[in-house]
Amino acid sequence: MSFKSFIKQKIQDALETFFDNTGTDFESVNVQDALVEIGASASPGASWGSSGNNATGTWLVNEGVPSNKAGRTIFLNNAKISKVFTATEDLNTYTIAIYEHSGNEIALTLIDSFVVTAARTASFSTDLTITTGKQLAVKISSGSAKNIVVGTIIKGGL
Repeated sequence: MSFKSFIKQKIQDALETFFDNTGTDFESVNVQDALVEIGASASPGASWGSSGNNATGTWLVNEGVPSNKAGRTIFLNNAKISKVFTATEDLNTYTIAIYEHSGNEIALTLIDSFVVTAARTASFSTDLTITTGKQLAVKISSGSAKNIVVGTIIKGGL
């Protein structure tokens, strides 16, 4: 049996096996669909950063490119940001703003912002809906931060 055939059989088995979703927030009623729900929730998310002293108005970068020009594209369906976390070198006070856009600053739309007060690290639990196919960008909208990194955990379907 080839690996591909083996996987197809296991998926078929999982589709035919009942999943009791009582007492859970799962909608699935078979093992395969439940696995998809769990797997889709395991997205590592996206991150941005910027070295040096970063003032109000600074767009954070991903892989060296300003995120307002080329952000992190969202490929998940029904995607949501469930956690935002940040770290800086110094005790800084600043606000980070998360935007979505269509690339090259087209249709930049503020999703939400998060305030960090005199801290090196912070995390925020949230439930922000984001659009499949859009790009995410992050900006320091007030204050300043030295050597900042911002990350998100994103959940959604494949």
